[in-house]
Amino acid sequence: MTGLKPDAGRAYAVLDQIDARPELHNQSAWFHRTIGGCGTAACFAGWTSLLAGDEPLWTHDYQNQTDAVIGGGKRRYIEARATELLGIDPDQADALFYGGNTREDLGRLVEQIFGPRPGPPNRWAAMIPDPHPMANCGPLQMQLSPGVACPTCGTVPPVPELPTDDVPPNAGSAS
Repeated sequence: MTGLKPDAGRAYAVLDQIDARPELHNQSAWFHRTIGGCGTAACFAGWTSLLAGDEPLWTHDYQNQTDAVIGGGKRRYIEARATELLGIDPDQADALFYGGNTREDLGRLVEQIFGPRPGPPNRWAAMIPDPHPMANCGPLQMQLSPGVACPTCGTVPPVPELPTDDVPPNAGSAS
């Protein structure tokens, strides 16, 4: 394949998300609704898709795994969508999306495929909202904003605290 432009920033953002919320990483399933309503876990490809604004396609209320996503306004298989978003070839995708990869494997593969991290780690990764936290609310295909109640169950996701800087606003500016 020619014309591919690997997106290192996107790949490292996925690693940052996995590091920030390891309990929501499940490399053995594209997307998996966790038991007890704790959220939706995803593999590397699944998080690539979620962070791009795609939504898991749950076709049944009782379904707890899916391999499809609504991305770019149409139904896509997660593997194809994530491969496209990351700008990698099918062989690289097979290696990166392998279900037996550990977090350490993913870090090594990302560096091999995309090169060194283009900037510092994203300390805001923990701020990315989880997919709907209540697995038993029906086929909601959305992410709730913090502080907004679920229209089905009334659950209100908490508003996370923002990390603080030790640099005051306008530090070093001429104003």
